[in-house]
Amino acid sequence: MSNFKKYLNVYEFETTLPGCGEVVSFKPLSTGQIKKLLTYENEDDPRIVEVVLDKMISGSVITPDFNIDNLSLQDRFFILVEIRKKSKGNKYQFKWKCGACETQNFANIDLNKLKVIPFPDNIDYMVKLDDKLSLKMNYVKRGNLKEVYALYDEEAKTTDAEKMAEMAMMSHAASIEAIISPEGEESPSWEDKLFFVNEAPQLFYESIVDWTRKYNYGVDFRYKLKCKGCKNKVDQEVPLEDFFF
Repeated sequence: MSNFKKYLNVYEFETTLPGCGEVVSFKPLSTGQIKKLLTYENEDDPRIVEVVLDKMISGSVITPDFNIDNLSLQDRFFILVEIRKKSKGNKYQFKWKCGACETQNFANIDLNKLKVIPFPDNIDYMVKLDDKLSLKMNYVKRGNLKEVYALYDEEAKTTDAEKMAEMAMMSHAASIEAIISPEGEESPSWEDKLFFVNEAPQLFYESIVDWTRKYNYGVDFRYKLKCKGCKNKVDQEVPLEDFFF
């Protein structure tokens, strides 16, 4: 073996996941790994993008017996950001269009300055919907999301906005652990969870969304942006389309 090869990709890093508290060891992505990601650069199916990210994270983490399906979505995103910082640096540039004047803007952010929300104390996992129905909630793990995504109706949604809305709804459905009614507590199937969020009054669904927001933790990927055209200030999610490119 050529002498220089033993000095390539020898860097290892550790980080503590904010939810489960597990210490994870990982290596930065190699040029070859990032090149493989370019195959999916224009992919707009959220499910495929998620699978690609799974492979990338699993290929970077070197902790024995690491199983990405056991990670909460918050911990999974946290390790994703850590891998990106060690692979391509903490500076991230992206384009965004102002909703007020439609000016195209470039933003430069420092990933090290993003807020990390600690795991909350005194979590109330129960959500009372009305006098008859309550929900027992829990954090969604990556494995949960795979199972509920398997029920996605490919032909039901056509636009990107509809697809993203459907994915968000399915994720919130996956956070339901049990439904409590006057007949008792039951652990619904994935089909029943989706039926519940689709058929329930909007106020019920908003209660589910409110719970996930109230007890959220991990990297806060919202950033304050200012339009160079109209000077409008917005607080929005940082896009991930070019996160590793």
